[in-house]
Amino acid sequence: MLSDEARARTICDHGTYNLMLSQLYKEGLYESQRNRIADSYKEELRAAHPFSPYEWEMFTVLELYDTMTLRHSLRVFALIAEKIESKRPLGYFLRSYLAKESISKDDVYRAALFHDIGKTSLPKEILHDETSDKDWLLLAKVFLTARQYEAVCELLGKHSKLRAKDIIPFSYTLTKESIESFQRMGIDPYQPLGTLLAEHAGISGEILRSYHFSTSAEIAENHHNTPLHKHLRKASISSFRACSILRVADIFDAILHRRSYKRASTHIRALEEIESEATVHGFIENKLAHLWIADELSIKT
Repeated sequence: MLSDEARARTICDHGTYNLMLSQLYKEGLYESQRNRIADSYKEELRAAHPFSPYEWEMFTVLELYDTMTLRHSLRVFALIAEKIESKRPLGYFLRSYLAKESISKDDVYRAALFHDIGKTSLPKEILHDETSDKDWLLLAKVFLTARQYEAVCELLGKHSKLRAKDIIPFSYTLTKESIESFQRMGIDPYQPLGTLLAEHAGISGEILRSYHFSTSAEIAENHHNTPLHKHLRKASISSFRACSILRVADIFDAILHRRSYKRASTHIRALEEIESEATVHGFIENKLAHLWIADELSIKT
């Protein structure tokens, strides 16, 4: 007989966030799993504000769906909380920055903890795809004509933010049966993997907004690939700027830790990427990026 945790993880293996949550309640598993998770992660959540019942619902579903994504979210939260609460120059800047924008620390912390809650609606095959950039290009060379392949390489060379997974159809890695399965889920497997993954930010915003966490929703849904001079989604100026804090921490953690498609990289590489995001691509405010880099260098020395 399966344990309650195993049953709960089976329920949360696939489906939409709302479907998973409703099934946990229906099967009488939600309460026991929330209590188990609260006890397991009490140290990691010590710096967080006391959770509302709604926040426990999100945290519980995310933990049951994918612990790797949850741990990433916890690290991003811990990093942001440490920076904001510190007595170093970056801490003073962040606190005054949030006060000026009328954004509470709890709004930012909530956005950090649940910026990936939308990933619960992505199939695991998408979330944990292990195809590397090199592999994507090999697939493109097989499936595309020589002229099309040259066009892909040229495009990647011109736009440093683009990766092969952003322009090569995900279907190239799938069997016919998998393609049909994705289509039955309402997912278009002929889109690039990057496009399919990017949809999670908007879903995160929808879930947070359904609980009336509107500011956290704006921060979460705008922290990906949104240049400061161009709104890709409607957002207030305050939330739009605050999402830069989440973006820095998200990038920093993603580079330092292993992902399904890449190895962990170095501290210096992470700092170089933050500088590039600010000075080359305009995704992070320069002052925030430079203070973050200086703060990291001061800690390491």
